[in-house]
Amino acid sequence: MLDRGISLAKENKPGEAVAVFQEAQYRTATTLEPNNAGFKDRYEQLERASNVPAARAADAPIKVEVRQVLVPVIVTDKKGHHVTGLKQADFQVFEDGVEEKISGFSVEDAGASSSAPAPAPATNAAAETPRAATAPTRAVRRTYLICIDSFHSAFGNLVHVREALSKLFREEQAGDSQYIVVAVGFSTQVVQGPTTDPADVLRAVDSKDFEKLFSRSRQGSTQAELRDFRRALDEARTACDNREPQCEPMKRSLPSQANQIASQERIYTLNFLSQFRSLVQALARETERRSIILFSDGFQLVPGAEAFELLEAYFPDASIALRSLDRTQDLEPILHLAANSNIPIYTIDSRGLYTSGFFDASNPGGAPSVMPELLNVMNRIASAADGTLSEIAAATGGTAFQNNNDILNGLERAFADGRQYYVLAYVPASSNSDGKFHAISVRVRENKMLVNAKRGYWAGPN
Repeated sequence: MLDRGISLAKENKPGEAVAVFQEAQYRTATTLEPNNAGFKDRYEQLERASNVPAARAADAPIKVEVRQVLVPVIVTDKKGHHVTGLKQADFQVFEDGVEEKISGFSVEDAGASSSAPAPAPATNAAAETPRAATAPTRAVRRTYLICIDSFHSAFGNLVHVREALSKLFREEQAGDSQYIVVAVGFSTQVVQGPTTDPADVLRAVDSKDFEKLFSRSRQGSTQAELRDFRRALDEARTACDNREPQCEPMKRSLPSQANQIASQERIYTLNFLSQFRSLVQALARETERRSIILFSDGFQLVPGAEAFELLEAYFPDASIALRSLDRTQDLEPILHLAANSNIPIYTIDSRGLYTSGFFDASNPGGAPSVMPELLNVMNRIASAADGTLSEIAAATGGTAFQNNNDILNGLERAFADGRQYYVLAYVPASSNSDGKFHAISVRVRENKMLVNAKRGYWAGPN
């Protein structure tokens, strides 16, 4: 496209050249902030190209200065089917409650047409795995990064994740999509590097190496520590209820145990978020459509909350001073980067359909006097873990799939959203680049449709 713009300029057709350069800029502006490094490099390249004299006869150089906000939008009906065929006039976009004029509009409707033809019927068992070797080579138009959180997910739940991935990639056809599968635990493990061949992913997921990656899930260890802490709480509560002399010494040891659990959780959570941020940063440097699918049991943004809430449930008296728990702020920069880079994050709760941990067979029980409050604590903790996944999805324009055993459905929806969407572009009426959050809302004039878009962006300095 750049070459065509330069040719038009040399042919003394500056008007047409400007249009081509603006279109090129629109297509490559994959972030919301012009100060993004990748955007700036590409922008400067476009600007240099736009200054080519038109057959050396133009009096002034062509220069493009546009600060655009790009908003990918998913539109579905109430049954979850993607709505196609909408026009620019069907949309309204608002920033901070003020309607903006849509200056650019594009449609991505890959659907089934983005896939290569299905392979010929297999003639033996070894040939049953779909192959893409004979599929025509296509430029990558979308990348799916599948991230499995082995820090916060129980090994038993990861078995269901593996099954869903296997089912998806048995049906997936090679085309213009690229796939990456990683596991984030004590370190980031690449299950499958970038590939356009679904068969590569299927082999990686079905291999024994995949199982080994998750056999030492940190979540199981954390739950074991909490169960030990629960037993210590029960023993102390029983001693105090029976007015035994060891009551006070046992009570005094409990806050330090809770502190130790909180400190470990903070280290693990910060390590996970640091690795996850590196993955988002790597994707932000690319220009194609990018989606992240995060499988996780969910996690607390207040490390140690469960331990200290349990402590308070067992001993609500003022003699035990609870430490002040801080919410970690390390998730916020990740959400800023993903939203500003138009990378939706789809979160899939790997627990599937679940009940409160209070009713789990592994629940050791406890003193009858604390059972009502214990149920409340465990419900609050489960809700907070869900809330983190919902927050990640909502902030980035993804969708959170929770409390449902059909994990495959969430995975399929994330893939489908990457193939059927609209992109709205506008130049904000306000040029304020104060680094603050600017809320975005998108409406479709037919109000029976459901609209999903990121909820805003953070405006960086010019």
